[in-house]
Amino acid sequence: MPLVRLIYVSTLSKECDPAALQDILDKSHEHNKESKITGLLSHNEDYFMQCLEGSREAVNNTYNYIVND
Repeated sequence: MPLVRLIYVSTLSKECDPAALQDILDKSHEHNKESKITGLLSHNEDYFMQCLEGSREAVNNTYNYIVND
């Protein structure tokens, strides 16, 4: 199975507090494990940067979910 990598940056919401960040991490970890996706999620006070790796279908599905969230 060929793997793809997607890297993107998004703006962090001003309402995103430590509890919301932990919730995002927990849900991402669970979803990515189920979807057989690996990657990296990083942030600072202004931005998220994420790298997703997996099958094209799994990465596309995950990214489309993120965009619509």
